[in-house]
Amino acid sequence: MSKEFKSVFAGLLQDFIDYKKSAGYKYRTETDTLLQFDEMCSSMDITAPVITKELMDAWCRKKPYESLRSNYQKRVSTVRQFTVYLTALGHDSYIPVNLEHIRQRKSPYSVYIFTHAQMNEIFRQSNRIYPKD
Repeated sequence: MSKEFKSVFAGLLQDFIDYKKSAGYKYRTETDTLLQFDEMCSSMDITAPVITKELMDAWCRKKPYESLRSNYQKRVSTVRQFTVYLTALGHDSYIPVNLEHIRQRKSPYSVYIFTHAQMNEIFRQSNRIYPKD
């Protein structure tokens, strides 16, 4: 890696990347994203390894150059995974949930519940069907 982490999260970020790589992930573009997060933390003079809501709000603001929704979501998701990792280790960490940008996945399938009478008719009609020879 040509760059190194420099913020108060440096060791934790490197441990997180090592953890992800040990789980089989390549974690290349995500490492670049975490380097950007580290740079932001350094520029904001974060002195304690605690991820606050204010810090995450600053990170989760959409950048002017992020025209694709997927780029924005990948950037936020990578740091969100880091916050979940920190929480699992027992660190104080705010886990961002930005409901405004979560894609609503709606199925074209609409649930229909048959009445007892309709089910009885389905079974009555199906009993009239015989295999062809």
